[in-house]
Amino acid sequence: MEIHPGNESELHKILKEAGSQTRVDGVNVIILVHEGISPSVREELLVAMAHRTYPGIHTEEDLRNLVSKVTAVKNSRRYLMDSWMFEKYLSQIHRNVHVFLLMPFTMSHSSEIPANTGTHGWDVQMTKALSLSCCVEVYQPWSNQSLVEVASQCLKNSPTKMKRKDSEASLSVAMAGIHQSACRYASVLLRAQPFSPQTYMEFITQFGYLFNHLYKRCHVQADRVTAVLSHLDIMKNTAVKYKQDLMRLQEKVTETRQLEKELLRAVSDQRSLLEEAQQKCVEDENKLHHLEEQINHAQIQIKPVFQSGLKILKCLNPCDLEEVRHYRDPPDGVVKIMDAICLLFNRPPGWESAKQLLGQSNFFQELEFFDRYRLTNEQLQQLGQIVQSPLFVPESVREVSKACESLCRWVQAVYECCCMKYHLLVKQQLEVLAGECQNQLQLSKRQKEDVYHCLEDVKLQLQVVQEALKEQLLQLQTAESMEREAATAAGQLERHVRHWRTTAQEAELNNQTLPGDALILAAIISYLGPFAPDIRTELQSKWRELCQTGSININPKDPRASLFTYSNTASSNPTLGFSIPVSEKLQLPLGQTLGINKWQLQDAASARLVVKLLLWGCRRTWVQRWPLLVDTQHHLEIGSQNCLITGENATLEKELECGIVVCADDPKLLDKLDQAAEKGLRVLVTHVEHAIPSPQFMARLARPAGCGLPGLKQHVQPTHPEFCLFLSTYLPVRLLSSVIPPSILAQVCVVNLSVSSEEIQELMLTQLLQSECKDLLIQHLRLQNDKQLLQNKLDTEEDALMDYMLQSNTTLLQESDLLPRVAACQEAMKKLQAEIEHLSDELKFHESLLAAPRQLMRLAASLYQALQEVSRLSPAYYFSFSGFIRVLHKAFIVKDRPFVSYTVGKVPGCIIPEIMNTMVEQLLVQYRPCLFQSHAAVLKLLVTVALLQHNHLCSEAERAAFLKGLADIQSPVTKVETCSSPTTASQSCHALPSWVSPHIYPELLCLERIPAFRGLTVSLATSPMQWQEYLHFPSSTAAGAVPCRSHSHLSLIQRALLWKTLIPHCLEGLVEDMAACHLCLSGRTTGTEAPHTGNPEELCRFLMKHEQPIVLTFPNPHKDKWTSIPPIHLIKQLSLCVATTKVQVKIISFGGLYDKEFILSTLDKAVNNGHWLVFNNCHLLDQWDDEVLMHLNQLISSFKGGWSIKNQSMPHIKKQIHPCFRMWFTTQENASSSIPVTVRMCALPLVCDSARDLKEELSCSLRQVASVIQRQSPSGVTADNMELLLHCAVFHTVLLQRQTYKDLGQGRIHCWSQEDLQALMDAHISIASLCHNKTKALQYIAVNLVHGSHVSDSADLKVVESVAETCLTASPLSDTGPHILSNIINNTGCFDLSGLLQVLEQGLQDSANISHPLVLGFSADAAAEIIKINSHNLSVLLQASQTLGTTRCFSTELNQPVTLTAYSHARDRLQALQSYLTHENDCRITNRGAVSHSPLRDFLQAEWDHLIDLVSTLISQLQQRVQYSTPTFASLLKLNDLSRLERRAELQRAYLWRCNTSDPPGAYRLSAFKNVRGILVALMREAAQVNCKYISDIALHFQVLNDYTYPASLPTDAVYLCGLELRGASWDTQIGALQDTHSPQPCSLPLVCVKAQIKTDSSHLKDTRNVQVSDASPSTAPQLPVYHCPLYLDEEQETGNWGLADANIITTIPLHTKLNPVLCSLRRVRIVSKL
Repeated sequence: MEIHPGNESELHKILKEAGSQTRVDGVNVIILVHEGISPSVREELLVAMAHRTYPGIHTEEDLRNLVSKVTAVKNSRRYLMDSWMFEKYLSQIHRNVHVFLLMPFTMSHSSEIPANTGTHGWDVQMTKALSLSCCVEVYQPWSNQSLVEVASQCLKNSPTKMKRKDSEASLSVAMAGIHQSACRYASVLLRAQPFSPQTYMEFITQFGYLFNHLYKRCHVQADRVTAVLSHLDIMKNTAVKYKQDLMRLQEKVTETRQLEKELLRAVSDQRSLLEEAQQKCVEDENKLHHLEEQINHAQIQIKPVFQSGLKILKCLNPCDLEEVRHYRDPPDGVVKIMDAICLLFNRPPGWESAKQLLGQSNFFQELEFFDRYRLTNEQLQQLGQIVQSPLFVPESVREVSKACESLCRWVQAVYECCCMKYHLLVKQQLEVLAGECQNQLQLSKRQKEDVYHCLEDVKLQLQVVQEALKEQLLQLQTAESMEREAATAAGQLERHVRHWRTTAQEAELNNQTLPGDALILAAIISYLGPFAPDIRTELQSKWRELCQTGSININPKDPRASLFTYSNTASSNPTLGFSIPVSEKLQLPLGQTLGINKWQLQDAASARLVVKLLLWGCRRTWVQRWPLLVDTQHHLEIGSQNCLITGENATLEKELECGIVVCADDPKLLDKLDQAAEKGLRVLVTHVEHAIPSPQFMARLARPAGCGLPGLKQHVQPTHPEFCLFLSTYLPVRLLSSVIPPSILAQVCVVNLSVSSEEIQELMLTQLLQSECKDLLIQHLRLQNDKQLLQNKLDTEEDALMDYMLQSNTTLLQESDLLPRVAACQEAMKKLQAEIEHLSDELKFHESLLAAPRQLMRLAASLYQALQEVSRLSPAYYFSFSGFIRVLHKAFIVKDRPFVSYTVGKVPGCIIPEIMNTMVEQLLVQYRPCLFQSHAAVLKLLVTVALLQHNHLCSEAERAAFLKGLADIQSPVTKVETCSSPTTASQSCHALPSWVSPHIYPELLCLERIPAFRGLTVSLATSPMQWQEYLHFPSSTAAGAVPCRSHSHLSLIQRALLWKTLIPHCLEGLVEDMAACHLCLSGRTTGTEAPHTGNPEELCRFLMKHEQPIVLTFPNPHKDKWTSIPPIHLIKQLSLCVATTKVQVKIISFGGLYDKEFILSTLDKAVNNGHWLVFNNCHLLDQWDDEVLMHLNQLISSFKGGWSIKNQSMPHIKKQIHPCFRMWFTTQENASSSIPVTVRMCALPLVCDSARDLKEELSCSLRQVASVIQRQSPSGVTADNMELLLHCAVFHTVLLQRQTYKDLGQGRIHCWSQEDLQALMDAHISIASLCHNKTKALQYIAVNLVHGSHVSDSADLKVVESVAETCLTASPLSDTGPHILSNIINNTGCFDLSGLLQVLEQGLQDSANISHPLVLGFSADAAAEIIKINSHNLSVLLQASQTLGTTRCFSTELNQPVTLTAYSHARDRLQALQSYLTHENDCRITNRGAVSHSPLRDFLQAEWDHLIDLVSTLISQLQQRVQYSTPTFASLLKLNDLSRLERRAELQRAYLWRCNTSDPPGAYRLSAFKNVRGILVALMREAAQVNCKYISDIALHFQVLNDYTYPASLPTDAVYLCGLELRGASWDTQIGALQDTHSPQPCSLPLVCVKAQIKTDSSHLKDTRNVQVSDASPSTAPQLPVYHCPLYLDEEQETGNWGLADANIITTIPLHTKLNPVLCSLRRVRIVSKL
């Protein structure tokens, strides 16, 4: 059998059935108890296991019979036997029943867990379970290695195969990292862990499906594009072929034309050759005729040749030669002739040469047989020149020399003969030439014939070529036409081709990123459902990084880490097998998965696409749980952006395409679910918070494909495969666990539909500016829609063209209407693109108009974020978005001025600052009644920082660092040298000034790592005075610049971070300084004061504007939390402020019997009569009745502006609701879940908190006094009574305001309220006429009967008495004190009741010190201390507001070994201290005999032994290791505690062995002892022994010593106390008395001598009658009063708890005082012993 959330209500029945089966059937029964059951059911089961009982075995009748039987025969022996046998029988049954109890190993923290039933209750249950179990096993989550192995095995077995071999390994690692990161984020940010190994298996299955799905989608699109491109390639190839054919034809035509030109040229050449041949023939004939004539002429000249030869021979005479030979000086004529002869014989001219020639013997023979044919032409020409000379005439020669005449004639004869020979040769040559010419003539004739024949051939070829050219030109024209058409088609389709080829490339790229895209999408579906949009974005970014590098930081991102820069941080290299390619933008794979077109993805927000993917993934068959859609309201509002145009609102049923919509509380819900499951419809079940987890509903909630709750019988119902179930609720995620039953949550998958920060801004833009800029918004939305429609038409045109090409059965070029179709398509696309560009320009203009509104929306979103961060501080807070919009809407109403000017095209600049200030003012004012006092300060600071960030004066990292601090930052640590010393921070800051507290050193070093703060520690060390003046001077604030030049550049937020780090207790003042700089709030008059409890009229006017129910929350009962105004008292007070009519308040209080009929009748009467109906103490109600809830839902649905609940099962309210009717619900802060969720979602939240300041508290008290006076008759209230009543208000106010200072003014917190003031005034009015001294009587009543009745601490009661004496008597104690408030009343001079409040309010405003602690009777040090306390609390609240989910801290790495420096440091110091104590103790034992015993000595020895034991205990605790948590130094001992131990050891050693210390000899510090009063008791015992008296006869005498009274030796019967500080006053050393002080620093008190003396009356230690007064100046002692000053120990509490309770008073020391002892009591003047 199993017990789980679905059947835990049937625990008794299950146990009874288990007992029956073991009893009847005798079988063993195993009961498996799941961990999801409620704590109460688990507790009941543990009780049954412990007591071995079956609560359900016996009925009431059986028990009555059994009781009667026992009472009748209780002493019967038979009864004893029967009882023994029954117990034995039951024990046998118990042995057959075995319980397997499943419990979570750790408890998830939740802010909504009550303080009394939180972790402690779970620890108790765990302890019980462990004690009752025989076997305990701890199961841990899957390790990273296990996750990787599981994923790897699943991928291997999957039919999906990856292309890369290493893809499976890298995908397995990525899947494990994704699962671990999602689980870590869920454990940190969510209130439960929704992810299990089953989720991991769904994730792997989802990946496989998405991979196949995307693969098919990508390939369908890729195949389509490929088919079109193939058609286009065919067309392109055809065009190329046409081009090639055209080119070939062009080349052929060119060749033919070239051939034609060549043939024409050849014809011309042949004709030229023919003409030349003919001309040559004529020339040759002429030449031949000429040669023949020359031959005939030469023939005639050749005949005288022979005659000339004979003539030569006759001319020669030997004698003439002899004569000439003998000439010695021949005449020139002789010489001339001899020169001619020398020429013929190749001799040089001259007589000498001639003489040699003549001297030859055979010279005559030479002349006679001279060979005239050997003469050259040159010789012949020279000879001709000689012969033709006039001197070469024989007759002339004869005159000179007769002998030479013959030689002359011989020469002439030779010359003539030679000339004849030339003519003969010429003739021969002419004959040869004539022969050659004859041959040439014949050749020319033949050539003429050949040229003629060639010309005829060329003419024939030319004719053939010209005919071929004509034919080719016709072919070329046809080819050019075809090529032109193909080129035109290709050119027109070129843009489409480029686009489609780009698409094909993208498809190829997408094919490579398919595994990564499928992985990210599967992770989104499996893990991102419960997270908010911003967290989804962060996780997606980390998962992308995981796919790229193979590593992931599974912890949530800390924005503060970006402040630090690390120079040695190396870039991480991807792990082997990585990276996994992922698309740069997930819109494309998201669109492919969801079937969304690209044009729809352009303007779609990524957050909305993720939501669509989540909803799509929930419908997959392998998902184990149906989806629960959470926070649907904002999702629908975002989807209804077009409602401004169309007027239609988006609905979930339309978006989900659901066939049936049914409410969860519909009586026919189960039948409708069965019908839908049979028909395969989609069903939307709304308002799941109304569902009852009955077994029938839980059975139908189990998904058929998944597994239901273990042990739950599945509902047998035929389910259609298309059946799908959606559940929805308007609730946010944070309210689910407190509203929806856990059994239902365990069966569903939560899908968070909340909107992102960007969507919040868009939503605000629509809702906040709908009235002021409605036309602009409508036009802007219309333009966006028109642009999308045009983009759709553009894509449709291109798709139609693609379809046309794909449907073509022939080649595209053969399609006759291709070009017209393409042209028409391009024309249409061109027009569409022009329209899109025009719309884009208009949208840019509208965006410029909306720039300023969007800027305001960013501020509004920041303010909303600040409000939501404050809501984390209390489970009672729920601030709806609609309520926030209503609050800020007033800020955007600018009268008589347009918010956006169309003519100028921008927002008037003067409006923006005004609107921003109004936004902030509205937020702080309207939400003030909704927040507790401390939380309102957090909101103010968050708003200030939001303004800084909005004005770009603060980054997100700086904001986080300021709000969260630097103590817990987890940033990468730079590589540094290891240091064994645990005080690294201290060593690094050893040079810092002493006013820098050592405990801030780690944060200071962390701050210095920020670039803007580099060199901070050096600057602090080198310029300590400048920094101290800047940080500690009273007039210095963070708003001023840093005086040190090294850090004068710091911005305001950086200076604030610096102040907060160096001076943590200044945070409260820092908030005020920052707010004064940036919160320009307008001053408010009394009539426009913010609504709060101290001003019920204004608060009532605020409430009357709302018709919703009001949830009034009061604080949890806690040590420092209380409310001075009871909720019912506040409601009644508000009802009296309704101006229209008198309102009756009807109260229904829970905690007793629940009468449903009375509640319904009271509710009906209140609705009809306009009463205020109060459901009081809702936290005491276990469960609301269903019928009451139904009536409440009906009322809420009818409220105007309320949260409408459309429920078909609820009839509409027909009766009219009275306009004055209001519903109130009061509950404690930790029990907000006790309010019905429908009420809480639409209610106006209010808090019933104490007054925020003195003015507000006094105003509230005075109003109550005025109401009491108004109820009395005019004659019944005298002037004295009115004054005392007003003094009562002052007394009550001072008490309450002193209580806000918590432990600074009181030892305990007391629950005073307005009821006490009412009781005090009623008592005074009743007995005023009977008392002689009305003031004394009123003082007695207040101290002993009314306010004092709440006080059990005597010290606090003394303060109450002092306050009563001061306020009720109005006696001035000093310049400051509560009497100031009484004086305002006394000086009013106005007894007009109608104007009393106004006069008092004016007096409060005129008093400058009204809120100063001195007015309340505190000293100057209280103001500084309360600032520290408030700053500490504010810092804690700030950190809580910035903590998402649960407030737990996680380490950076999982399962890292814990070896903390603090632990080792504490261990070493404690061991050193133990060694020191052991050594000193051994020395003491050695010298024991030399020491005398006394009570004081024994006391010191006991303290020493206790110190040794304490150190040993601490060391043993540190050495004890726990398996799952290591004790740290901080968990056992704080740093100052360890130092105090060492100091105590040093002092006790000095006291015990009389060693020298810095203190005077014989003086003791009380803080050095554990039993502080023991030293005083030891002193009294020692005096009793010496005087032989009882210790009760001994009294202590205290004397504050002056320098001149300090004795040389210590008396034997006295001790000195040193190290004492006086707080709340100072010490006048001249007269030895207390005096006033204005310094917040404590005053050192001189030594105090304590003596033990014999007394007469019996007393105890703290009885002030037995403590004698100290000595004072003789002249002043009789005149000064005595104040019994309490003595405390200085425990140095960090939270400001000074422990002023009477139990912590060591003793009281009587001191003379210049102050009034009453004022000393008010100031809690005390002595503190310092260590």
